[in-house]
Amino acid sequence: MFDHNRYILREYTITADRISKDATFVFLSDLHNKEYGMQNEALILDIIKINPDAILVAGDMITARESESGEQAISFLKKLAARYPVYYGFGNHESRMRRHPEVYQKNYQRFYQELEACGVCFLLNQNRILPEWNITIYGLELSAKYYKKTKKHSMDDRYMETSLGTSQKKDGMFNLLLAHNPEYFENYAKWGADLVLAGHIHGGIIRFGRLGGLISPSLRFFPKYDGGRFEIEKSTMILSRGLGMHTIPLRICNPAELIVLKLQKSM
Repeated sequence: MFDHNRYILREYTITADRISKDATFVFLSDLHNKEYGMQNEALILDIIKINPDAILVAGDMITARESESGEQAISFLKKLAARYPVYYGFGNHESRMRRHPEVYQKNYQRFYQELEACGVCFLLNQNRILPEWNITIYGLELSAKYYKKTKKHSMDDRYMETSLGTSQKKDGMFNLLLAHNPEYFENYAKWGADLVLAGHIHGGIIRFGRLGGLISPSLRFFPKYDGGRFEIEKSTMILSRGLGMHTIPLRICNPAELIVLKLQKSM
């Protein structure tokens, strides 16, 4: 019942004719400096067994607190970057640290500079093309207003294109979007994301069977998107229930997730 120190492996398969070659990715989100074994040895060993082509991160691997250096997340990601390409999209915690240097400057600079130096590819409203698979990875950094509590802020139709430019779907690319907040899946799909990887909701903290998660970080009960696979027309969203906790240090009937993505070319 209490899932504070347990994670499970969950696998999803996505097929598309625009994927030119099968790929295996590990998807991480919302570690929040959590450790599974000393220096996350358990997670690292499981990832090595999977032997992915790349690591995809949808944010909040650290927690924006003055008292937290982020050492656990930095050490973990450095070890992964020594073995695999790592593509990292920001969550609200990384963005908060970047936008408030008067509070977090020392911690943020260490986090960003050390990881960038060891090869982590940060995607702050940027993209990288993976020609081997015909995939473009985008990393969306959302404005702070899209993380407001209690009430969802509507997203302007032009926001996605202003932030990321026109999607490369028209050029025949498979568009993979790292977008921390799943609440705007409709906007991501309309923009042209084939696959969205999101986190943020932590599975709803406490899960009630088919009713799903109890509460989102925005303090809204029974969120529509709490964890799992969702579809809008030809767009798919994989929503991680995350690997860690913050603020409400609780997981009930809600184990953390290490996600494996199998991307396959459709026949």
